[in-house]
Amino acid sequence: MKYLRSIDVRKAIVIDDSIVKGIGENIYGTGIGLLDGLMRLNINLIGKTAVIVGFGKVGRGCAHVLRNFCRVIVVEIDPIKAVEAVYMGYEVMELHEASKIADIVVNARERGKLSPPLST
Repeated sequence: MKYLRSIDVRKAIVIDDSIVKGIGENIYGTGIGLLDGLMRLNINLIGKTAVIVGFGKVGRGCAHVLRNFCRVIVVEIDPIKAVEAVYMGYEVMELHEASKIADIVVNARERGKLSPPLST
């Protein structure tokens, strides 16, 4: 904003701080990017089981896109988000159960943390 004031811009919209940017990038953009990456790797999604670890904005977007192509299971430790996933029609399991039947695992947890740990 400081730069815009220095060049005498009267009206501007700051996109970086907007809620719409967070929704557009995190929910929809990431899910479509995931689908694009899987297609470029020539992974056939039909009949597969995808496990989404984390059901925040990014996890929701990934689940939303993948549910059109394969079975989606959500792993979430926050009980409120787990209930939201159930209300949205997703199966919710614990990680150790879901990992046994997963063909694709998408980690949508912050900073790359898998919680609880993936057991063998």
